Amino acid sequence: MLGSAYYQLGEIQRLRGELADAEESYREASLAGRDPEPGMSLLRVAQGRIDLAVPALRRALEEVQDPVARSRLLPACVQVMLDGEDVGAARAAADELAEIAAQFDART
Repeated sequence: MLGSAYYQLGEIQRLRGELADAEESYREASLAGRDPEPGMSLLRVAQGRIDLAVPALRRALEEVQDPVARSRLLPACVQVMLDGEDVGAARAAADELAEIAAQFDART
């Protein structure tokens, strides 16, 4: 639970533009056992470090097979891949997200 709390704090800080604080919160989340993705990758994009964001997000997606868990990563994947000018990867992520939504009869 502590890891999730730190992760949510990092999300708030990232969205408020408090990038250094967000980075520390994501690190604390990781130390407490919570994977800091996709927030950490979105933070890296905000820091202008797309070179770190892309491989981290790809790694996170490789490690997760559960469709619900993947659905939490895929929206960020679309954004990060577009920022990294990989339109094909962004399209693939969007398509996968649409497929998952269809499996659960959710709106896309």
